[in-house]
Amino acid sequence: MPTPAPHRYTVSVPGPPLDFSFRNLSSLSDLNIDSSARPEAADAALQQQQQQQQEGGALSAGAALLLEPADAVSPPSAAAVAAAAATAAAAAASGKARRSVSSSPVVRKSVCLTRSDRVVSVCCFGLKSSKEAAAAAEKSRSTQQQKVLVKRHTTAARFNNNLLQEAPGLGLLLRGLLQQPQQQLLWLDLSFNCFKAIPAAVAQLHALVCLYIHCNQVLHGSSLFFLRQNKSLKFLTLMANPVELLLGKQYRLTVLAALPSLKALDFSPFSADERSAASRLNPELIIKRAAKQQQQQQQQQQQQQQQLQQQQRKERQ
Repeated sequence: MPTPAPHRYTVSVPGPPLDFSFRNLSSLSDLNIDSSARPEAADAALQQQQQQQQEGGALSAGAALLLEPADAVSPPSAAAVAAAAATAAAAAASGKARRSVSSSPVVRKSVCLTRSDRVVSVCCFGLKSSKEAAAAAEKSRSTQQQKVLVKRHTTAARFNNNLLQEAPGLGLLLRGLLQQPQQQLLWLDLSFNCFKAIPAAVAQLHALVCLYIHCNQVLHGSSLFFLRQNKSLKFLTLMANPVELLLGKQYRLTVLAALPSLKALDFSPFSADERSAASRLNPELIIKRAAKQQQQQQQQQQQQQQQLQQQQRKERQ
C-alpha cells in the first residue's frame, strides 16, 4: 500500500448530519446503533473506496497496454510511412540528418490521467513489465504534494417525524456518536414528535444555533427558560404547539423576552419594534398568568361536563 502524501494545511468542514428521522421511534433506546452509523466511519469508508478506485484506474490503464509484448511493434500505416519519408528527405537536404534507428528496443509509452484529491496529473512511463508499471505509478503518486487535508465533522442531528415523548438519554446518545457534541452540534431537529416539554439535555449543547421543535405537544412555556443557557441559540421553531395558543397574541414577544438572543422565531425574523416591546415585558409573569387561565378553563370545562352528565342521568330516570 502506498504511503499517503504529506499535507500542509488541515481544513475542517461540516459533514453529513446524524439522521434518525422517519423511524417511528417511541424511545431513544429503540435505536440500534453500530460503529458504521458514526459519521467518522462513513468518512473513512468513503476515503478508502476513493483510494481503491484511484489505484484500480491507474493499474488498469497500464494493464491494458501490457497485453502485448513490449518488443512487439505493430505494422506502420501508409500515412506513417509517407510522413517518415518526407521527414528523412527534409533532413538530408538540410545536411542535419541523424540516425533514426536506435539500438534500444521500441518501448510503448502511455499517457494516463490520474486523479487524487482533486489534483489531476499526467504521468508518462515506459511499460516494459507489470512490476515497472506499478513502481512508476507508486512513485508518481508519492511525489505529488497534497497541500490541503479536508476533515469533516458532524454539526447537525435529525430526530424529526418520530413518536418521541421524552429524551432522557439524548445527551448520552450524542456523546456516544460525536466526539464533542457540546462544541460541535449546531443544529438539532426534534420536530413532528410528541414532546410535552423541551428536553433538558438541549441546554447542555452550548454551541447550538438552531433548534426545531415545532409540531409537538409543548404546553408549558417554563421550559423556554432552560434554553437561556444556550447563548448561541439564534433560530427557534415552536409553532403548532399548545404553548402558542396558550400565550395567544403575546406569543412572539414572550418568547423573545425569555430568549433575547434569538434572531428569528418560526422562520420569521424579529423586527426592531418587537425587540423594544419585548424588552419591557416580564416573561415569567406572563407565562404564570397564562398557566392559571388555562387551569381555570380546564376546571370550567370539567364542571360543565359533570353538569351535562347529571342532566343526562336525570332524564334517564
